[in-house]
Amino acid sequence: MMSALVVYAQDVSAVSHFYQAVLAGQISEQHDDYWRVIAPGVEVVVLSTPLTRALPVVHQPLPRQDVAIKPVFIVDDLQRVREAAVATGGGARPAQAEWRFGDFRVLDGWDPEGNIIQFRQQAE
Repeated sequence: MMSALVVYAQDVSAVSHFYQAVLAGQISEQHDDYWRVIAPGVEVVVLSTPLTRALPVVHQPLPRQDVAIKPVFIVDDLQRVREAAVATGGGARPAQAEWRFGDFRVLDGWDPEGNIIQFRQQAE
């Protein structure tokens, strides 16, 4: 059994490749209106709807600060995630902005459409 997340996106391909890269996953399905990314412990479904297709395309979206939810993913290496996020059109805060929460090192980032996400790596 794994957790799942649905992300509504304008550019299903770009957002799917982002989650594939940062979560070290595989794209398991590709359709016109959704792609599935399977990663250790989580499935991410990136979905396009008539509403998302009608929105104006923003090519360098800013991270969205005014949302009520932030998905959190456990990852193997925050530096690898940071590099993968930037390489696939998203972003992540610099290493100096990481912090400690319980037994984890924590990093905030964003996907290519500005959705804020958090990554946690088991602390040494």
